Amino acid sequence: MNTDANTTLDLSYLDLMADGDNFMKKTMIDMLIEELPPELEKLRNSFLQQDGETMHQVAHKMKSTLAFIGNPTMDEANSTCEQIGKEGTDMQRAGSLIEILEAQAKMVVPLLQAESAKLG
Repeated sequence: MNTDANTTLDLSYLDLMADGDNFMKKTMIDMLIEELPPELEKLRNSFLQQDGETMHQVAHKMKSTLAFIGNPTMDEANSTCEQIGKEGTDMQRAGSLIEILEAQAKMVVPLLQAESAKLG
């Protein structure tokens, strides 16, 4: 599902994991909607505190969430944040990557909400 050149939502992995069960798919989408904002907030806070270890842990945990969303821009920004946190270097770059993640989330969450609504 492409909405524009910069914001994509590819739920094929989620479809695979739900195995045709629309209730399961809706449950998983609702969980993504609920989990994404607080995880991004944790990532932002770890950056503000210049806490590379926590940034690494949060970004690592977010990989599975982002796999279900299927947004390459978010995947790449998160992976780079994970690496920055692990290495503890280039923390300033992480700030702009987190801004990318937050901007994409503002567009992706409504798409997920619409998908959830379609499923009942």
